[in-house]
Amino acid sequence: MKLALGTVQFGQDYGVANCSGVPDDAALAEILELARTHGVEILDTAILYGSAETRLGQMAITDFGIVTKLPPLDADCPDIGTWVARHIDQSLTRLRRDRLDGLLCHNAADLSHPALAAAFRAAKASGKVLRTGVSIYDPEDLALLIDMEALDLVQGPLNVFDQRIISSGWLARLAERGIGFHARSVFLQGSLLMPAETRPAYFARWAEHFAAWEAWVAETGRSPLAAALTALGQIAGVEVVVLGVERAVQLSEILAAMAQEPLPLPGHLSSADTNLICPANWSLP
Repeated sequence: MKLALGTVQFGQDYGVANCSGVPDDAALAEILELARTHGVEILDTAILYGSAETRLGQMAITDFGIVTKLPPLDADCPDIGTWVARHIDQSLTRLRRDRLDGLLCHNAADLSHPALAAAFRAAKASGKVLRTGVSIYDPEDLALLIDMEALDLVQGPLNVFDQRIISSGWLARLAERGIGFHARSVFLQGSLLMPAETRPAYFARWAEHFAAWEAWVAETGRSPLAAALTALGQIAGVEVVVLGVERAVQLSEILAAMAQEPLPLPGHLSSADTNLICPANWSLP
């Protein structure tokens, strides 16, 4: 299992467990250097991640691969090909790069549009983009796609609570087609790492589910972070896990956890309740 460094925290406050805010330039440089020295090869970013692309471009990141994401497609966009090409060029300028390793749209409905799929093929033909694909929230979003030729890479949620990409059969289908999968939300926006007493009241209705998680973690003898991360280590078809940090010490903890032996994924912790496993549905103060 390999690590890709998520960068949303570099451009805006993000995550229910984020107490540090956006790292300053010195802290960002420290994070990137630690990632570099431990073999992290991919930075995952997006146009909508505030100042993340611009800040990365100022940090001499030519030795990292870059995956970025387009904004949602406007239904009234008069020329999708021009829109995609403009965003690619603007991202390359901000990142100070001449090529993107990956370009994703933010939802499968966008990639189901023939003009956007054609624009993705043109971007690859131009040499400005190596792989194209989609960021999903539900594996069944992939059923919307009508042009699989534009799909080289899928990013989606996967954690001990949200195992839908596996149970739906989509992870196996992607692997059969040679399509890469990047797992995100490994810690469910940090909720899996929070002590019960600090977890937002919104999650009280799933107290028994979190208690089962905590009991399983105790059985492993590992920290919640190490248990959540190494539980994904035996899953075939996961190219990388995307994890974001606000401080270098957090990245050090993640790297140490990844060096531990992988654990079997605890199937009994899987949940189909989208009010729990989909952060977009959360109602937090």
